[in-house]
Amino acid sequence: MAESDHLLWYLEKLNKKEFMRRKIHLGQKHVELGLPEIPTFDLRTTKEDLVNLLMTSYKAQHVWNMMFSIFEKLLHRALCEKINTGRNWNFLIQALNLCLLC
Repeated sequence: MAESDHLLWYLEKLNKKEFMRRKIHLGQKHVELGLPEIPTFDLRTTKEDLVNLLMTSYKAQHVWNMMFSIFEKLLHRALCEKINTGRNWNFLIQALNLCLLC
């Protein structure tokens, strides 16, 4: 699954009200993380457009850090756990690839 498809899957789990709250938090989260402002971002942005905007504006790690933090604020523990599981698998895969190169 491509990174953008993966991110869209998470956003699809939010209802309309949660998605709106998430966009409001996102407008603040980039400042907290010391990242540049999201270009052309407004509250009318669709889920698909937001995914494309985030993935072209930031490194994937920054996007996932923002998502985790926002899901945590919205009390979506299951989505936070899923992000952490993905992070752990990515770490394990990278470690295995390094071992294979040795």
